[in-house]
Amino acid sequence: RKLIAKPPGPIAEATKLFVPPTRFINEYDDMLHPGCDRRIELDPTPSKINGDKVFSVTFSGEDVGPDGIGSLVKLACTDETIEKYKLRSWTFDGRVDATGSDIDAGDGIHVGRWHQSTKDQPWAGIKWNDGNRWTVKETE
Repeated sequence: RKLIAKPPGPIAEATKLFVPPTRFINEYDDMLHPGCDRRIELDPTPSKINGDKVFSVTFSGEDVGPDGIGSLVKLACTDETIEKYKLRSWTFDGRVDATGSDIDAGDGIHVGRWHQSTKDQPWAGIKWNDGNRWTVKETE
């Protein structure tokens, strides 16, 4: 009897489960900015960057905080903070890889990976490299 091993390389890679990048299209709750809007939109037409197929995304949302506070704003969007600082809307572009697992805005901050809900971690969304996470908002 002969044992046939699964070949390494491209054939093994091709057997990985494909998950559509469209799963990133959502509204999110941001762990570091409770109550602040977070959205991601995705262009379903792929493009090539450095030979890799990617999908363009647009991040958008609102934050509160004084002008010039920098990238480390960790304020919730509450009635009190909105009254004190007003809401600031923002938008920037990024990309999702063809496997639908990695997302990157190219700013060194918004770099993360899709997290699928598990028994031990029952949330779906983006786990950012800085430890933050955006969880998919529950639809009402």
